Amino acid sequence: MASVYSRSHYNMSLSKEFEGGITNGAFWYPIYGGMQDWNYIHGGCFELTLEISDTKWPKADELPIIWEHSRMSMLNLLASLIKIARTGLLSKLRFQWPIPSYTGH
Repeated sequence: MASVYSRSHYNMSLSKEFEGGITNGAFWYPIYGGMQDWNYIHGGCFELTLEISDTKWPKADELPIIWEHSRMSMLNLLASLIKIARTGLLSKLRFQWPIPSYTGH
């Protein structure tokens, strides 16, 4: 997922600090007991953090540029997640495995 985002970003994949513009957050700055850990352990959810700027609090007039640089990456990431979710759901339905979060609505 991270490589889908990085490869379609304006300049993220060109990073000299992180190969391919990607790092494992736990190697970069470990956080123990955070929301990502809780969701993974208790909810079976995987989270992806996107650092979309080198500036923690960019100025309002910089946001349109950040958006332009990130827009296609976000859309490609969303499209790949929809494809993964649909494929997983169809596989479960084909083999008639229970879908725990499915409520029938």
